[in-house]
Amino acid sequence: MRNRMQTIPDETGRLSVGEKVAYGFGDVACNVVFALTMSLATYFYTNVIGMSAALVGTILLISRIFDGVSDVIMGIIVDKTKSRFGKARPWVLWMTIPYGLSAVLMFMVPANATTMVQAIYVFVTYNFAVTVVYTALNLPYGALAAMMTRNQNERSLLNVFRMSMAPAGNLIVTALTLPFINRMGGDQKAWITVTVIYAVIAMILLLVCFFGCKERVHIAQTTASEKVSIGLSFKSMLLNKYWWMVTVMFFAWSLYTTLNGIMLTYYAQYELGNNELMSVITIVEKLPSIIVTIAIAPFIKKFGKRNLSLAGAIVGLIGVGVILIQPQNLTFVLIGAALKGAGIGPIGATVYAMMADAIEYGHWRTGVRAEGLLYSAATVGYKLGGGLMSAVIGFILDGAGFDGTSQVTQSASAHSAISGLYLLLPLVAWGLLAIFLWFYKLDKEYPKVIGELQIGKFSEKATLGKNEPVKTIDLPEQMVPANPKTNMIVTISREYGSGGHDIGKQLAEELGIPFYDKQIISLAAKQSGVDEASFEQFNDELSAYQLSLSILDPSNQNDKLYLIQSQTIRNLAAQGPCVFVGRCADYVLRDMDHVVNVFITSTAVKQSWRDNAAKNREQAEQLKKVTEMDERRSLYYKHYTGREWGKAANYQLCVDSSKLGSNTCKVIRTYLDCCVETGKRVGIR
Repeated sequence: MRNRMQTIPDETGRLSVGEKVAYGFGDVACNVVFALTMSLATYFYTNVIGMSAALVGTILLISRIFDGVSDVIMGIIVDKTKSRFGKARPWVLWMTIPYGLSAVLMFMVPANATTMVQAIYVFVTYNFAVTVVYTALNLPYGALAAMMTRNQNERSLLNVFRMSMAPAGNLIVTALTLPFINRMGGDQKAWITVTVIYAVIAMILLLVCFFGCKERVHIAQTTASEKVSIGLSFKSMLLNKYWWMVTVMFFAWSLYTTLNGIMLTYYAQYELGNNELMSVITIVEKLPSIIVTIAIAPFIKKFGKRNLSLAGAIVGLIGVGVILIQPQNLTFVLIGAALKGAGIGPIGATVYAMMADAIEYGHWRTGVRAEGLLYSAATVGYKLGGGLMSAVIGFILDGAGFDGTSQVTQSASAHSAISGLYLLLPLVAWGLLAIFLWFYKLDKEYPKVIGELQIGKFSEKATLGKNEPVKTIDLPEQMVPANPKTNMIVTISREYGSGGHDIGKQLAEELGIPFYDKQIISLAAKQSGVDEASFEQFNDELSAYQLSLSILDPSNQNDKLYLIQSQTIRNLAAQGPCVFVGRCADYVLRDMDHVVNVFITSTAVKQSWRDNAAKNREQAEQLKKVTEMDERRSLYYKHYTGREWGKAANYQLCVDSSKLGSNTCKVIRTYLDCCVETGKRVGIR
């Protein structure tokens, strides 16, 4: 399936730092309710209102199930939204007041009412806040990034701002709430007062997000002919082993974050003797997580998502082990918390990107692309994990005789339950993460998967879909060859400044065959329905850091554009002889016959610049630019082909245009004339 995109005029797609910060403020605001519900709501219901832990756990479990269903419903509503503010952005405005109101209502439980009345009130207000308002705010907010810019690098940077600012907001709320409340008396009135303050701040941040961000990209609904039936999507999901693995990772991740968020307050109060230590431990755990999340991008390409996440799970297990050595010694608890924070960082940063990779694998494995179902099902898994853990915590505490109205003493069984939940149960979550990450091999298999999808092939086991057929592309009249002088397809890879574009164009004119360079962008856009600007920015050479950011992009947009572009190149090649410049065309056509791969370098020109760089500032700057562009082309080629750019073994012919000059075309033509069996390219496939 694919989306058809249209955009209003926008030359570069680059966003100001202010707009990125405004976008990040949106998730800071969202984390007010998320932090309150994840870490403090259960404690409030049991220790301030005096409700049974089992009753609270049951309410949270049922609510999480409803919450999972609401994601699907809200996704449909957002798709159908039309307003002068756009599709996703208006929801940030529309939910601002309900968001602040719902957060406050959660803590206005009638203190003297019957248990039944309190339970109904908690169920209604919790679901209003989380299932309805939070979903109606956070889901469109997440989709907003793709609608703010078509520049893939800018989208990745938006994700970095979001990933770094959101945990900071979560940290502030989690760390400061209990100290503030205790200074105000610690009663229900204090909780309401602090929540009102948070709600006002959150609403202001949401308004900053709304007014500071703009929708520039319109993504229309998928046409009926492009839709995949629910039954076929479900079958595809069941056959996707890596979807199952990543979904279990989501589940285990949710188990840990829910368990740690809820139990830390209880553990600090009843086992360490001061509930405000929860703030200190939270800071020590969250800061390493934030730092790792921000810093991890450059290491993804070298070590892989799986290896970094597995290392994180092992570090998390070590952190749990450190606390177990002396569980009531604050120093050991803080060291363990820091290790757990560092361990969860890689998992939180990569798990969504792993789901994107699992979707590509499922497309290759089954022949069906069930993107929407796989994402939403994994989200339900995350929420179900949190709901189940909330219920488990409630039932265990209740069964152990926990009394929330007692602020100092608990029974021996309650102390054991609190310690066991905080100290031992995390081993299950971390262990699940480590086990499934150990068996997750998609990082190694992904190049093969994306390589075969690129040439329209699926796995031999694919039974639900067919290999992509070759499509005839309607060419402009001037591109249709009348009397071609060759039956060869020529791909030209070139160093920056070698004149590869002009040489390719001249060669095509002399041979009477079509020439494709930037024309591929227009044809790919027309064939796929994606706007040309998206392809233009995708084809801009990316730096190493930008490529690393693209790997963490949950939407996998760069890989999708690469596959569309590759299929366009193959469709053009199937229509007859032509010349392609760049865009990994040599690799894209690696299984086709009558293809000659040429690499053009320009050593003499570069050497001249090097010799004069010390004396001539202009030539020094030119050399720097050329070197940087060649490095980016090499990275791009390596990223999508796994091969070394410019390595002679990958080409039939390597020429130096700085020495051959105007004879470069003649040399290439002479080689073509001498080729007898061009298709047999030993060592190149």
